[in-house]
Amino acid sequence: MYTITFYSFKGGVGRTMALVNVGLELVRRGRRVLLIDFDLEAPGLTTYEALQQQADHPGVIEYVAEYIRTRESPDISRFLYPVDLALVQSRGKGHKARKRLPKPNHQESTGQLWVMPAGKSDAAYAGALATINWNSLYEHMDGYLFFEDTKLQWGEDIKLDYVLIDSRTGHTDVGGICTRQLADAVVLLFTPNEQNLAGLKDVCRDIRREETEGLKKKIRLHFVASNVPNLDDEDRHLRRHLNRFRTVLEIPSANIPIIHRNETLQMLDQPVFILHRPRSRLAREYRRLVDSLIMENSVDRAGTVLYLQRLQRERALRQHWRYSRATKDRLKELESQFSSDPEILLQLARWFQGQGDLGAALQHFDRVLTLKPEWKDLLLERGRCRRQVGDKTGAADDLLLYLHSTTEMGQLLPKGNDEQERLFKLEENIETALEELFDASFDAFLQALNVPRLLQDVYERPNSTLSVWFETTAVSLIRERRWKDAIRYLDLGNEAPKDVKLMFLNLQGQRKFYFAMAQWGETGTLSPDLCWEAADQVPSIGAANFQRLSLLYWGAGKKEEALGNLDHALATLANGRGFPAISCWTFREASMHEFRQHCEQQRRMIQGEPLRPAFLGPPRAPTPT
Repeated sequence: MYTITFYSFKGGVGRTMALVNVGLELVRRGRRVLLIDFDLEAPGLTTYEALQQQADHPGVIEYVAEYIRTRESPDISRFLYPVDLALVQSRGKGHKARKRLPKPNHQESTGQLWVMPAGKSDAAYAGALATINWNSLYEHMDGYLFFEDTKLQWGEDIKLDYVLIDSRTGHTDVGGICTRQLADAVVLLFTPNEQNLAGLKDVCRDIRREETEGLKKKIRLHFVASNVPNLDDEDRHLRRHLNRFRTVLEIPSANIPIIHRNETLQMLDQPVFILHRPRSRLAREYRRLVDSLIMENSVDRAGTVLYLQRLQRERALRQHWRYSRATKDRLKELESQFSSDPEILLQLARWFQGQGDLGAALQHFDRVLTLKPEWKDLLLERGRCRRQVGDKTGAADDLLLYLHSTTEMGQLLPKGNDEQERLFKLEENIETALEELFDASFDAFLQALNVPRLLQDVYERPNSTLSVWFETTAVSLIRERRWKDAIRYLDLGNEAPKDVKLMFLNLQGQRKFYFAMAQWGETGTLSPDLCWEAADQVPSIGAANFQRLSLLYWGAGKKEEALGNLDHALATLANGRGFPAISCWTFREASMHEFRQHCEQQRRMIQGEPLRPAFLGPPRAPTPT
């Protein structure tokens, strides 16, 4: 249960209207809500048609008076009444508006609403109020324990999710009860002027003091500029006053929510905008206020989701984002509260991973996969995290399991409506998994390439990027002079099943060329037979391919063909297309100028100078005899 007190130092700011709209929006989102009219000197909650009861009903005054008389906490259910939501929605204009009402974002359960009025609206009300001495109640009648028992009844007997209290304005004993003992949070509504600022200074100080003195509890404060004229702030009067409120009241949030004034005579009817005008700006502002309130409630699941999403947005928008001690404490609280909720734990895992706290991220990924072992796509995320902390064995296990978890591509497709977009995302995930495996364990990487059906389904997609990725992998192995690994990788093309034969045999026509180069690096000798076979596969198009053909023909003993293809490579440079390109002299990207230099060096080698391609590295030292 979470108790929110709505307080304003001055009247006329729309405090009660805000409470009613927030309460009914919470009910629409499936919460069990109690509205309490604690503005005992000027009650107004039950004047709203949506909340009127059929008969005069006892409320706060009668509840407190009975305790004073009997010294026992009465059954609070006798002093509140349920609200028929179907009747509320059908009253007045609500019947027509109901069809246009936006669907709530979160519908965990069926919402219910109760009202606890200030008291019976009869001639005895004023006298009954005057007989209550609030100081005496606390000093001589255990008033503190009485209200603690009241909170227990709200939470345990009625099982409320939210209690919203409409508090008295100004400095009063009742205001202190509502804003400090009963409240988990206080919504401070104000018109941004000096009168409200002067009054709120002391109120904020007293509420904040409870964290270190008195009740020893933290009460969250929500500052809301309310009843603000809907006018152009050309001279920045509003901004100037809001900045002053931020400074004087020490408001940490950069943005203070604003509830604008509605300049229509319809306000005389006290409409509930959430129900009667759900698409109006005022209704949207009330819904945003609800979002900000539930985000601070650590036991509200939907609010927790919104809170974590907000943290992610804030971090994305700020280049050097650091989270405060309060944020760390809140996250720790959420870990405990939702220790068995896999979706919340997953958001926490991703949050910690984004923060670079990989140990905490792994703990949460482990917990999620324990609760939901069928969420195989999370193995990719945990595998990446394990690889980042240096657990290469664990990373390889996760990534292999991810790729082996299905032989039907559709079972791993990310959620979404666009089939092509989902296929692209899956292809991206597979590429990521292979890249991570490549870094974690080359043996595991090769093992992953024997997941035929999954890779084939993606590879056969038009414009698949995996074909380029597989070729890039071969280039990287050769450039890094990992000759044995390159040979093992490229040799899979000879052993691949038919359904993946295209992928490994093709490499865009370059597999045998790369194989010949890897063998050259490993053995120190360029095989004429391999060169001849490879030359038959490389397409005769583009400067880079002509350069490769030149090298292959030279290796096969065909000097004239080698020089002719080199001339074609240099001639093709004239159109300037395809650059930068991978030069087979270095197996690195080369500009047009660098490519021309490499071709000239290659020509000199073909013509007999004692040169060798730079990708091979320096000549091996002779083996001592």
